[in-house]
Amino acid sequence: MMTENAAKIIATTPYFKDVFSFQTGAGSPSLAVNRFIEEYMLERNIKMSFALGGVTNAICKLLDKGLVKKYN
Repeated sequence: MMTENAAKIIATTPYFKDVFSFQTGAGSPSLAVNRFIEEYMLERNIKMSFALGGVTNAICKLLDKGLVKKYN
């Protein structure tokens, strides 16, 4: 419930828009936020400009799903 509420708070800020920046740690709570933030991103059709921090499976899944912009 804590991580779901954290994602809701993030999604209600004015900074949660296309190409927002996202930093997370590698601990379980911060990684769990990724699951919930993904739903809001898909609903609003937005992507992160970059994802930084605990680059683990959760962040890699967001990359694989095209939810983090790629710059050439």
